[in-house]
Amino acid sequence: MSFATKRKVPVFLSGGGEMGERIRDFDWESTPLGNPKSWDQSLKTCVRIMLSSRQPIWIGWGKDLIKLYNDPYKSIVGGKHPEALGQPASVVWKDIWHDIHPLLKKVMEEDEGTYSESQLLIMDRNGYSEETYYTFSYTPIPGADGATAGMFCANTDDTSRVINDRALETLGKLGKISLNGKNLTDIYTKTAEILAENNKDFPFACFYKIEGHEAKMVATAGNEAHYNYLPQIINIKEPDNNTWNICKAIVNNEVVLSFNKGRRPKLPMGFWDIVPEQILHIPFCLSNENYPNAVLTIGLNPYRQFDSVYQSFIELATDQILLEMNNMHSVEEERKRVEVLAETRKKIEESEKKYRELVTSLPVAVYTCNAAGRILFYNEVARKLWGYTPDLEDKSLQFCACYKLWDIDGTFIPPNRTPMAIALKNGQAFRNVEALVQRPDGEKFYAAVNIDPLFDEEGKIKGAINIFQDISNIKQAEIALRESEERLSDELEGTKKLQGLSTLLIQEENVTDLYGQVVNAAVELMRSDMGSIQMYHPEKNQLQLLAYKGFHPDAAAFWEWVNTDSKSSCGMALMNHQRIIIPDINEDEVMAGTEDLHFSLLSGMRAVQSTPPDFTGRKCCWNDLYPLVQTTSTLRKRAAVV
Repeated sequence: MSFATKRKVPVFLSGGGEMGERIRDFDWESTPLGNPKSWDQSLKTCVRIMLSSRQPIWIGWGKDLIKLYNDPYKSIVGGKHPEALGQPASVVWKDIWHDIHPLLKKVMEEDEGTYSESQLLIMDRNGYSEETYYTFSYTPIPGADGATAGMFCANTDDTSRVINDRALETLGKLGKISLNGKNLTDIYTKTAEILAENNKDFPFACFYKIEGHEAKMVATAGNEAHYNYLPQIINIKEPDNNTWNICKAIVNNEVVLSFNKGRRPKLPMGFWDIVPEQILHIPFCLSNENYPNAVLTIGLNPYRQFDSVYQSFIELATDQILLEMNNMHSVEEERKRVEVLAETRKKIEESEKKYRELVTSLPVAVYTCNAAGRILFYNEVARKLWGYTPDLEDKSLQFCACYKLWDIDGTFIPPNRTPMAIALKNGQAFRNVEALVQRPDGEKFYAAVNIDPLFDEEGKIKGAINIFQDISNIKQAEIALRESEERLSDELEGTKKLQGLSTLLIQEENVTDLYGQVVNAAVELMRSDMGSIQMYHPEKNQLQLLAYKGFHPDAAAFWEWVNTDSKSSCGMALMNHQRIIIPDINEDEVMAGTEDLHFSLLSGMRAVQSTPPDFTGRKCCWNDLYPLVQTTSTLRKRAAVV
């Protein structure tokens, strides 16, 4: 029968979990510390505090700072646990000894504590060097003689917090890139600048812009000179050993991780003292596109494992960059659209300006309407013809700006029944439509209207243009001509009757008293001021004055007998058997310098018409009388019938 006896444990070594057990079981007598029973009371007290604390703590004792630590500290020593127990600090922390030795020396030799906050330490805890951050203090522990015999260290692992804060800061900056960017190149440049600020997670970064079969380096994180060892231009179709992975990322539109492994010892190192061993190639494909527009090549942190946390950060950064690129691409597309619209608008405005300048310079009135009949533009001629300046902001002003408008037959035309209104409703064009327009001052004029509807690309009416002009002079001339033709017809008919009467009278012997009546009738018919009737005597080859009206007595005496071969108008009419018309005797070359001219002017004559008795043909009458129509005003005042 056997009995198990429970080992009696000193109070200061009780508890403490795994490390409490290991400390109790450790052969301390093989170390400078010796048997725990003989330890200084200050050491025992500190060990007791350490084992009962939940904060990572380690204790270094003696000149070699033999290491003791608790359970929470195991994660700090990592793969060095449990061998780190009982080892000198210089052995356990040989990888960071150059960082902590000055601090430990200050404690042990100067009896002065230290405090370090979020201190960067490159530790080799699990077979590889890694970036860590700790807040810790070194506190002197006095020995039995009162001198510093050891060191007490309380730790806080800040690694995750520091790295996460750094990542959040980078992501926050990446989310604001497009606010100040103008184009995609700005996005590349500003992204590289932001990544350069986080040169721990991104020792180097460069953007390649893809153009056709080439990828050109357009932005780098940090000093461009450090990127001379990276290809500046990459032939995507013909990659070499240095560009194969980048080309693979572009062609397959996938993220590619490559390994440096000393192949490029001169790559940019960023914050660190060694070049990255892993390089990531990230293609960026804009929305609705199947081929990358750019690829980002980054060197990964050589002191950080590319674990899920690091990968997630890179993915978030990539997503943020792509979002900013898409935003900027949208802005660029919108800017291009706006620029195209602006250019189009400019061309339209220039075209409208030229159109307005052209229309303004036209000698006819022009105005345009939109599909609703609102007047959009009119030129100065239109304003003058309307007799006022229309207000284009007046919504009641539609189709036509005329004060009042009538059809040529006198029918009043309201605005909604004008040719412009019909053109906008039916798409009908109008040519030379005549109308009577009244201005606000009551003055009226005749207008000829030409309207063309305007259509858009779909064939819908979008407006119309009206070109009109004042034709009052033409209308008045037409009326005058019509009245003149009617009057001429009456006069010709009267002349024919008068000629017949004159012929009959000349053939009668006892008609002396009637000659004066014939002359008076002829003068009244022709609306002349004077006239005469003469008889031809073949035997004398002379014309005898039978009766006259309005002649000066001396002129009547001179013309009592006229030779037919003289240069007088009556003689020429008889000899040529056709009417002779002299519109202005002062301008007639035949009468110039003759006595006929003298006595004609003496009688007050200015124009002369002489008609032989047998001239009755209507055609000849019209051809010969047409010049008379042109000088009607003169003939009506001073005509003489001979």
